[in-house]
Amino acid sequence: MKKIFFYCLSILVLIGCKDKFLDVKPSDSLVVPTTLKDFQAILDDEIYMTGYSGQGPFTALLFIGTDEFYLAPSTYNTFPIQYAKNAYVWENVNLYSGQTNVNDWAYPYATVYYANVVLDGLAKITETASNANDYNNIKGSALFYRANAFYQLAQAFAQPYNPASAQTDLGIPIRLTASVSEKNSRASVARTYDQIKGDLETALPLLPQKPLFNTRPSKAAVYALQARMNLGMENYTQALQAAQNCLAIQSNLLDFNTLTATASMPMPTPVQNSEIILSGWMQSQPLVQFVGTSTGIVDSTLYPLYSDGDLRKTVCFQSGSVSNTKLYKGYFTKSSVPFAGFATDEVYLVKAECLARQSDAPGAMDALNTLLKSRWKTGLFVPLTASSADNALVTVLTERRKELFNRGTRWTDLKRLNKDSRFAKTLYRNLNGKQYALAPGDPRYTWQIPDNVIGFNPGMPQNPR
Repeated sequence: MKKIFFYCLSILVLIGCKDKFLDVKPSDSLVVPTTLKDFQAILDDEIYMTGYSGQGPFTALLFIGTDEFYLAPSTYNTFPIQYAKNAYVWENVNLYSGQTNVNDWAYPYATVYYANVVLDGLAKITETASNANDYNNIKGSALFYRANAFYQLAQAFAQPYNPASAQTDLGIPIRLTASVSEKNSRASVARTYDQIKGDLETALPLLPQKPLFNTRPSKAAVYALQARMNLGMENYTQALQAAQNCLAIQSNLLDFNTLTATASMPMPTPVQNSEIILSGWMQSQPLVQFVGTSTGIVDSTLYPLYSDGDLRKTVCFQSGSVSNTKLYKGYFTKSSVPFAGFATDEVYLVKAECLARQSDAPGAMDALNTLLKSRWKTGLFVPLTASSADNALVTVLTERRKELFNRGTRWTDLKRLNKDSRFAKTLYRNLNGKQYALAPGDPRYTWQIPDNVIGFNPGMPQNPR
């Protein structure tokens, strides 16, 4: 019965996303869950809540345009999904070329819909002493999932966060109920982030310190998302506090010395990896066909950054069929789908960067070295030092790029770091005899909203090119 219910609800989501913007069910009468057990079952659907099988809220557009990989012309030319090809070269006219089935938009809003079904349903149930634990955990989880989906959408489709213009810059549509009658319009960037913050703050006291399974939200997961979000907003004091709060709950690191580096997929399964705070899979369509273990080539400026003795050189990469090229492997998902959830390695890097930006070079290097020791061959790691806070920052940002490759964080990092002349860079693609470029601050860092969404919502502004 549970599987049938999930199937029916999923079909409604997919049909609705094709036919109208976010009207993911044709009638409120078709919503059948009524009990806490029903609502927990909805949230345990890993397909749409955390992306298991690559259909969740972690949009592939946060990876496709980055400087982490490149494609051989033969791979690009035969790829069947046009909007992914356009995104790869930062198409400056129309990203979708008329394509309407855009998973990068539809799947995160399916997550929002599921969360809202639960929150709407909980409002009809009385919280009692006997059901309080379950009630609160379900409510906190739904709020977290909604916040995470909004965050992922904002990184792709909202204008970059700028406190001076956030009140007028265009954000994303904020859906707060499962009702099909709710108006669809774009909130401001400030309103978008206020909603994410509010959902997380409300969720925090309702959730356990650690979850029963790492596919479920927890206080640690809330802090990890707060740390990621505030770092992207350049709120370094808040990001540091969230990172420290997270590590006070969960600070485990996976010792790469315990892995079989030469294996095709050396990582443990997500459920066995104590470094993972919340499991999450990047959308596999169209991503995996771009960065599968035999297609996406590691960017030529990335792999040389790893020193001998750094186990990531063999745990995470393998030789490609083309001479002197490397391919990715070793994702935390133990599959060809990249990991996009939350793990302690990222939190240590947030802590290190924030300390460096607060002129605490020793503290920054201590946090960084704690992480790096688990990545190096036993006996070969020499703790890194920094002569100044600026030197520490450069070192931390280099290690951030090395550690978090293919995690969906690089796109936001590029946008925020491009504001600083020390780290700004123009991205280039060389393909079929033509060079493409993406300069710092280019409006193409904000992806266009799908054409059919604009078409079904007259007056909704499109992101400029």
